[in-house]
Amino acid sequence: MTDIKLSKKGSRQVSQFVGQEMLYDYLRGELDKDRVRALEQTLQENRDLKVELEKIREGLHYVTDLQKTQVSATLVESIRTPSTYFQVLLQKTKFGDWPEGVKLAAEGLIIGGASLVLIAVIPWGRVLDWKNELEHTTITLSEVTKNPPADPDSETSPRQETDNRVVFEDENKPAGTKTTAAKPTPTPAAKATPAPGPVAAKVPLDAPSPSDRTAQETAAAAAVASGKSAPDSGKRQGIIYRGTMSVTNAPAVTEKLIEIVNTNGGRKAGEVELGWKKGTGSYFHFTIPEANYKAMTEQFGAFGTLKIQKEPHPRVMPDGIIRLIVTVEENK
Repeated sequence: MTDIKLSKKGSRQVSQFVGQEMLYDYLRGELDKDRVRALEQTLQENRDLKVELEKIREGLHYVTDLQKTQVSATLVESIRTPSTYFQVLLQKTKFGDWPEGVKLAAEGLIIGGASLVLIAVIPWGRVLDWKNELEHTTITLSEVTKNPPADPDSETSPRQETDNRVVFEDENKPAGTKTTAAKPTPTPAAKATPAPGPVAAKVPLDAPSPSDRTAQETAAAAAVASGKSAPDSGKRQGIIYRGTMSVTNAPAVTEKLIEIVNTNGGRKAGEVELGWKKGTGSYFHFTIPEANYKAMTEQFGAFGTLKIQKEPHPRVMPDGIIRLIVTVEENK
């Protein structure tokens, strides 16, 4: 049997991949002659492999020069000397020589102790207050000062007296119709009469003096306040119903009282709305048909103690209409 030689030693071409693996040993002089010869032949034909060889050669020169660097003893000593208290503690306790399990247990105890100290030292009350302040902080874009409506019942606000003839819109009148004010009847011109001769003036013997008139007005006011009929003075006397009421939970009761007033045909009579907030209570100034007055007071009495008294007033209301001012106060 004849042996067939597939290749001869030293006659095989070195590829680029194999050559890259042999470059370091080639520069260190660790290849045999046959491999050196084969690699040098490949380097002559492969430019990329030659560039790679130069890079490795420069790296070896840099490492050789780096080995020649000398570090002073002072620098070495300063590096070895601990600069912090913690490093001194580790050096004295030889923490690096401890077993791994003991190291982990010691580190856990140190971390747990530090956490407990932080929890005890931090003022959590102030932190929570600060958080609440941040959550409830409001940004004021602008401030507008709005004066409250004047209280018509206040002593400082002057009462506006209007004409005694007040026209109220009929409750049963269809919506959309307009109320026309009654035109004044023109007074006929007086006829010219011949001028009479001088006549002596006659003064009635029973004419009341100014002091007597004052006494009559005082007696009329007292009679109205007591509920009796005033003496006939020739002029109608106005009356206003003024009351107070003590309730519990004034804001909620005020809404109910507004509904009662509206149900019984009441209307706002002053400048403020029904149930206007006055202090801790509320204020009602309205007119109501006299026929519904009793039902309204009974319904008001279901929510608290209502006290009403009559007072004389220069403003005369139309027949069948009464005017009321009721102040609702919170029970103390």
